[in-house]
Formats: sequence, C-alpha cells, structure tokens
Amino acid sequence: MLSQASAPAGSAAGIGAVVLVFYLAVLVFYIAAGWRIFTKAGQPGWAVIIPFYNTWVMLKLVGRPGWWLILFFIPLVNVVFAIIVLNDLSKSFGHDAGFTVGLLFLGFVFYPVLAFGQSRYIGPAALQGMPSAGYPGYPGAMGYPGAMGYPGAHSATSPAVQKADWYPDPSGRHQHRYWNGSSWTEHVGDHGGQATDPL
Repeated sequence: MLSQASAPAGSAAGIGAVVLVFYLAVLVFYIAAGWRIFTKAGQPGWAVIIPFYNTWVMLKLVGRPGWWLILFFIPLVNVVFAIIVLNDLSKSFGHDAGFTVGLLFLGFVFYPVLAFGQSRYIGPAALQGMPSAGYPGYPGAMGYPGAMGYPGAHSATSPAVQKADWYPDPSGRHQHRYWNGSSWTEHVGDHGGQATDPL
C-alpha cells in the first residue's frame, strides 16, 4: 500500500521538477535575448531583469515617452500598446510589420534572431518624423547640439538642445543625425531611410 501510494507522488514530483527546469530555461533564454537587444541599442543589458524599469528602457529604446509605462497597467489597453511597442522595436532594428507578427506569435524564434542575428539598431522608430531644418530653440542655420567647431554651438546641457530627436547632421555627410539628449549618435537619416555612420 505504501509503495503504491508513493509511486504517484514520486512521479508527480519528477514531472514538477521537469516543468520547473523547463520554465527556468525559457526564462534564462528570454533574459539573454533581451539583454543582448538592450546592449545592441546602447542601453544597459542588466535593465532587462529589473521589473518596470525594463519597460521604461524599452520605451526609450523605441522612442516612446516614459509616461506610457502607466498604460501597461490598464487591462486591454496594455495589450494594444504592447503591440505598438513591439512594432516600434521591430522597426528600430530595420525590420517591417511582418517581423512584428513573428515577434508576437513566434517570439522564441524571432527574439533570438533580433538579439543574436545580424539585426542592427538603427535608431528609435517612433522618432522618425525628422525636422526639416534646425532644432528647438536655435534660430539660425549654424551651430548644432554638442558639435565642436561650429560657430554658435550650444552647450550639450542647454535646455534648448536637451530633447532627444533627429537634427541636421553637423558633419554635413547626411541630412539628419540622431541626438540622444546629451551627444550625437551614429544613427543617420537620408530621404526617409536610416543607417549608421559614426560622427
């Protein structure tokens, strides 16, 4: 009787251990992929393991405002905005809506492709509306945020140039270059397309 009763209990414990190991393996897999995605985009990889902060970093990565974090606490609304952010993430790495569908339904395949494949971060997709000329608070055509050697250049900490956005490329090699709020990045834009070119 005792051996008969203990057999199912032992079997259930074995199944539980297998499920736990599988769950932990999946968790580590997604953390590793998220870590790599963050570092590719110039963000701290460790942020992926911090609840809420990881979402805030993701919003920054794709170019959405930080206050969107509040929307992720609203049932149903959070699903809609999660899909929007997922689409922004896909576009921020140069992919299209088809890749977004892959991330949504086949994440275990598409996340590692994004993280460990050839995908490169080309800038926050949600900030693709590039200004035609100048930047906020600057009245003239010369002098760009943080650009050395340009007459009238503002300080990198000036309120007029703190906003992260696309601005005319100070090097003159491209139409626009992305200013991250404190320095120029390698992300450039020409005629609506994006690429990378270190300043």
